[in-house]
Amino acid sequence: MKKMAVGAVGGLLFWAGSAWGQAKVGTAGLQFLEIGVSARATAMGGAFAALASDAFAVYYNAAGLAAVGRKQAALSHIDYPAGIHYEFAAMALPVRKLGGVMAISLYDFQSGDIPVTTYNFPSGTGETTKAQDLAVAVTFARYLTDHFSFGITGKFIQESLADREASGWAADVGTLYETGFRNFRIAMRISNFGPNFTFGPSGENFKDFPLPIDFHFGTAIDVVQNSHHRTTLAFEGSHPADNLEKFNGGLEYWYSEKLALRLGVYYRQDTDAQEQLVEDSRKFTVGTGLAAGAGFKFPVQRFNLTADYAYQQAHDLGSFHRWSVLVSF
Repeated sequence: MKKMAVGAVGGLLFWAGSAWGQAKVGTAGLQFLEIGVSARATAMGGAFAALASDAFAVYYNAAGLAAVGRKQAALSHIDYPAGIHYEFAAMALPVRKLGGVMAISLYDFQSGDIPVTTYNFPSGTGETTKAQDLAVAVTFARYLTDHFSFGITGKFIQESLADREASGWAADVGTLYETGFRNFRIAMRISNFGPNFTFGPSGENFKDFPLPIDFHFGTAIDVVQNSHHRTTLAFEGSHPADNLEKFNGGLEYWYSEKLALRLGVYYRQDTDAQEQLVEDSRKFTVGTGLAAGAGFKFPVQRFNLTADYAYQQAHDLGSFHRWSVLVSF
């Protein structure tokens, strides 16, 4: 088992190196795959790879799914300006025969109705169209040792823009190591690893585009632990293939494991690709955003219900409100 664990980590690092080698600023498509799906994770600044241990782990770190001991259903909803909305649903099921946990998840990102305009009808023809991104994923995770878990996700992705479609597959791989000291965890994952996508039939002159491959490294530790209070500090860094490094941090406080308060910070570096080409220099703009939220857990007959809310700054777009629900049964 230990050899398997070492091999899994080595393979993950090899994939990560491949992602770095493909780095191209601002060229990846299917950006909906980079949108977080958990209000709890959002409220912690997205620093969640080392904390994910429920059905939402299918997005943040497949390895965390191994900790799920009961059936779980997860739902989340995000409203954006201009009628755009994002829905997520997942179902996790422990499978004793396989010694692990399986899950299926659905991601649905849709625009509102977009008026169809033409040269002759610049104000609209009276018809509407829409854009939609859809992904269906299957995840499996299990413990390889008492402290080390591994997870993998395969997903089918389709993007529709008016009368054009692009579809294909991608994979996520994650690992999680639990040290046993103050619940200190170390996580690594690579997401959206797969072939390029293209719009239009094979043989036509349509340029393909890469997936938003992203490598994440995260840690989390309980800085306060007692019978009524628990405070967790989390950090996560990521290197997307189409941008510069991002750094996230989060703080979570639980009272009696029933009520939670959260605070998060997003820190991102951006670079102007055109300036790089012209001046052969790196010019950075630094973006920092804040997030906050709360959550609670309570039993409902045979079910355990967890509900979370998050508020997130979005700079020029204002701010977003997110909700997510997790049911264990």
